[in-house]
Amino acid sequence: MKRFGVKKIVVLISLLTAFLIVLYTIIAAVQIVQYGKVDNKTKCDVAIVLGAATLGEEVSPVYRERINHGIWLYENGYVDYLVLTGGVGEGNEKSDAFVAKQYAVENGVPEQAI
Repeated sequence: MKRFGVKKIVVLISLLTAFLIVLYTIIAAVQIVQYGKVDNKTKCDVAIVLGAATLGEEVSPVYRERINHGIWLYENGYVDYLVLTGGVGEGNEKSDAFVAKQYAVENGVPEQAI
């Protein structure tokens, strides 16, 4: 039986290791994609929308999307109420929560639901 040289063994081990790393990465990527398709929405009493800054009387793009998601949950019956959060940022006269409430009301959420 022919002996493998040390270099050949090192090369084989390196190739096997690289193959396992690539395989693991592919499996992890597939699992991440599959988990992203899982929908765990359930009916709750309230959704808490975390503040993300306002620019004067206007919500920031990030906060707007958070509020829009809360509005969607409310409109589709997943929550009965929205809790909007956020303090008074530097240079603002009104709290982020107050500006967010105005935005939500303008977009169809009744004031009693906030």
